[in-house]
Amino acid sequence: LGIKAYDIYGLSEIIGPGVAIECQEQNGLHICEDHFLPEVIDP
Repeated sequence: LGIKAYDIYGLSEIIGPGVAIECQEQNGLHICEDHFLPEVIDP
């Protein structure tokens, strides 16, 4: 079919496309920083 699937992390209760989205390189997720302020606690 010639299509690619992309990973999108988020909740249906939250606005827009999600909290994080995979780009065309498909090498991990990128946080949508213009909508969210991520806080990493004890990684």
